[in-house]
Amino acid sequence: MSADADPARGALELMCAQAHHNDGHALRWMTLGLAIVQESAAGELWDDAINLQLATDVVRQARDAGALAVLPPALGYRAGVAVLAGEFTTAATLMDEAAAITAATGYAPLRYHSLTLAAWRGNPAEAAALIEAATADGTARGEGRVLGLTGYLSAVLYNGLGRYEEAFAAAREACEHVDLGFYGWCLYELAEAAARIGDRETAAQAVQRLERRAGASGTDWGLGALASAQALLADDELADSLFTEAIEHLERTRVVVHYARARLCYGEWLRRVNRRVDARGHLSAAHEMFTRMGCASLRRTGPPGTACNRREGTQAAGRLG
Repeated sequence: MSADADPARGALELMCAQAHHNDGHALRWMTLGLAIVQESAAGELWDDAINLQLATDVVRQARDAGALAVLPPALGYRAGVAVLAGEFTTAATLMDEAAAITAATGYAPLRYHSLTLAAWRGNPAEAAALIEAATADGTARGEGRVLGLTGYLSAVLYNGLGRYEEAFAAAREACEHVDLGFYGWCLYELAEAAARIGDRETAAQAVQRLERRAGASGTDWGLGALASAQALLADDELADSLFTEAIEHLERTRVVVHYARARLCYGEWLRRVNRRVDARGHLSAAHEMFTRMGCASLRRTGPPGTACNRREGTQAAGRLG
């Protein structure tokens, strides 16, 4: 694990323990925990269990204490965890509650929490407009971290839509600066986008950096993300085992968006090597998961180097067999 992650993990584990024991200072510590997670640890730890526990506990503590200043950002953090779990409806409900509280109390509204949901939902008009507004706002305020966030989410959006050149540009720019909140996640987006457009050198560099972060995490999420990225560059024999490894890791996590993505990528690869029956199983599973999440359109299907949009993917499994 990276040196940045070690103290963050220790701090977050301590906060989780205090929250479970109803420590009298838990809310103060959990508020600090929110800042740590959002500013650095989430992208470094690749630990979905800690993220879920912290997000759940900080909302509970804020509700129990009636801490209306803490509750909206806590709900925003919990909504982000719900997005990664593929629970888009839950995330939207949490964000609506946070917005209602800020409107009623006059506290500053949450400016950026809705971006993650919009990007993963895959509605280009809605997401692009939100990302553009957030970029302008962050630039005006001098909030450099927002540019990392919007770059990462732009890459998520455009990779999902099969617009790989745009995903590549967004991810490459975001990865020019090591942002401990999003850098590790964005490396995966860069690796996929680069592999899809045939820039194997950039993809390989991104995978090497991802190995030092996600690979060093020791978690199923991190190891699954790394194996999935490595599979995009591997020869056919090794790709098969890497995709299988990625799926085995990710199915043990709560990070359903990446599990569905791994099933989709494996299905694409299986189709390319003419294993049509196996491909249909994975593509159908991915289709079902993305539909259940409530994506505006399904993630694209097609072998590396192609650019099919998600809606075309709705018919892919039915064409196989």
